[in-house]
Amino acid sequence: MTILINLWGSLSYVGAVWIAALLVGFRLPRRRFFVALNIVLCLALCLVSDVLLQTGRKYVESGYLGTFLSTLNCFMVFVVVCVCMRTVVYRCDWWQALFCTTAGYCMEHISQRASLFVELPFGELPFGWGVAVLVAVRVIIYSVIYFFFIRKLDLTGSVREGKMQIVISMIAILLTVFLNAFASVAISKYGADELDVYIWMFSLMAGVLVLFVEFYQFSYGNAVAEREFLQMLRSQEDEQFRREKSAVDVLNVKCHDLKHQLAMLEQRYGREELGDIRRAVDAYDSFFHTGNQALDAVLTLKKLICEDKRIELTCLVDGGSLSFMSDSDVYSLFGNILDNAVEAVEKLDDKRRVISVTVRRQNNFVVLHEENYCAGPLNFSDGLPETTKDDKLYHGFGLFSVRMLAEKYGGTCSVGAENGVFTVDMLFPVEG
Repeated sequence: MTILINLWGSLSYVGAVWIAALLVGFRLPRRRFFVALNIVLCLALCLVSDVLLQTGRKYVESGYLGTFLSTLNCFMVFVVVCVCMRTVVYRCDWWQALFCTTAGYCMEHISQRASLFVELPFGELPFGWGVAVLVAVRVIIYSVIYFFFIRKLDLTGSVREGKMQIVISMIAILLTVFLNAFASVAISKYGADELDVYIWMFSLMAGVLVLFVEFYQFSYGNAVAEREFLQMLRSQEDEQFRREKSAVDVLNVKCHDLKHQLAMLEQRYGREELGDIRRAVDAYDSFFHTGNQALDAVLTLKKLICEDKRIELTCLVDGGSLSFMSDSDVYSLFGNILDNAVEAVEKLDDKRRVISVTVRRQNNFVVLHEENYCAGPLNFSDGLPETTKDDKLYHGFGLFSVRMLAEKYGGTCSVGAENGVFTVDMLFPVEG
């Protein structure tokens, strides 16, 4: 029984840290033989940890020396788990591995302290009941943390923006473990065992605080990175809008002049002889006159792209109803919506290469509706479809930008996909 208790002491600690670190990094790309490597490495670390713990127990009478060895074991486990996460378990950089290990270490520490509070009213429980309580508390706490925090994490990007917070979190949790261990020895030495509860409470709150700082910092860092990337995209879109609008204006002028010249030539040579030239000129004339120049420009360009890809684009648009929106925002809004639609339908057969856009004024609202066919079911996250491209860091911002534009003008944006049809619906309030 003593050997079993000793092995459980190492396994419950090392295994809990290991599993928590795996949970935090579960979306990272995995290396080959993932399951087998995790089992072998975790068991090996348990054995090394057990040696240190048993050595520490031999010096338990000296108090501080035994505590030092136990604390050294904690630090050793932290370092080994971090190295394993980086080199043999996940394909990640050192900062991602450090983030996973620090968060996992906090999760283990929180669950262990929480189990002590659960046991407190019952006194010292038998070994089997103590194991059951610890396992149950850890399952509950890990599940809660996973559902509310880890599930939404995407560590495939970089966490380097928050590297200072990660280092501070690591130092804070290790110092907490170190100070708690020596404080417990001092309390036992001077017969103040009732103070243990306050030590547990302090370390529990420290773990919760460090975990919160880590997850909050990562979410905040991601939000800042997304905002900066969107600002860069908007700047590029503004420049692209100016260039393409100028190109459309020149195209319209040239087509207008050619039409006058064709009219004169048709009087001399006849309309039928010049029919092919007339149709070619009409194909490059402005397709749309919606009452909004920016909208005319973007729809004309997207229409040309659609014709080249054999996509049918139909528009019933009241451009004048969008007068409350800046030209660059109109260009960005419809450019992103139509780019997303073109990308979806160009993969389909000819019969389903159809895109439809309507914009109309309805009472004190402007209603925008776009729909197109799509291939297969889509995965949605936070109300928007997830990008299907491998490089998720630099793709998937089109519809996110569309939703931000809706919010900018006090409107709403909803996206859906049902029965093979993808839809975008937007509602903007306007003055009567």
